[in-house]
Amino acid sequence: MGTENAAGLRAYQQQNYAEAETHFRRAFRQAEEFGELDARLLSTINNLAAVQYAEGNYASAEQLYRRALSIWRRLWTDARK
Repeated sequence: MGTENAAGLRAYQQQNYAEAETHFRRAFRQAEEFGELDARLLSTINNLAAVQYAEGNYASAEQLYRRALSIWRRLWTDARK
């Protein structure tokens, strides 16, 4: 997951959004194996949302950002218990 995410970040920084999306989607599939409340999944979803936003896919970006926010809230709530 780490190498896919890192490759996605490099492509994103170079504004190669199609390549970034490919890497982030692979990282997403790998991160899902760690569970819904894993920070790696949260990070990957957020990265995918950023790509969608950069490509002008605002509805998709919003959906992903909302999912990331939901996970973050649950992680934060669990951490405070």
